Amino acid sequence: MNFLAFSHPLQQRSLRVLPHHGGTFLLIAAISILGLSAPLRNQAQSPRLIPGPLDGHWTNIGSGTVGLVKIDIHGTEIHLFGDCQPTPCDWGVEEARGYASSVRSSEITALYFHRVTNFNEVEIAISLERDGLLRVQTFTHFTDSSRRADYSMVDFFERGRAPNNP
Repeated sequence: MNFLAFSHPLQQRSLRVLPHHGGTFLLIAAISILGLSAPLRNQAQSPRLIPGPLDGHWTNIGSGTVGLVKIDIHGTEIHLFGDCQPTPCDWGVEEARGYASSVRSSEITALYFHRVTNFNEVEIAISLERDGLLRVQTFTHFTDSSRRADYSMVDFFERGRAPNNP
């Protein structure tokens, strides 16, 4: 039988490596179980993302808007309202992935989510422009047999009052 001296910053241990076809796996498992593995990377937690300048109630500034007309953002939770008459239709609440402006920041400055319906898939990227407008880029892929062309569009929203719930 072979013995392996394993150096750990806090202690010295010897592990017996059995002559076995899966010996490497057994050694790794033993090191892991005994808590002897040294960190392979910095294990410090990255900062938790916190709500930022995207939070609020937003209204589409485009005239004759088709698609999204209002958005309500709280952290990574997005409540969408579509273009329906006489009142906006509630598209429901989506949980988005939040992004900070850099690896050192923890404030949410961009959001992304993927939404699947029974006839399409929509990807939406949200960010704040320098002039304070919310930029919403939508990519729509149709999955039904309608033969509609997939499309992308960019809309701009201004901060406003809470959306009227239908």
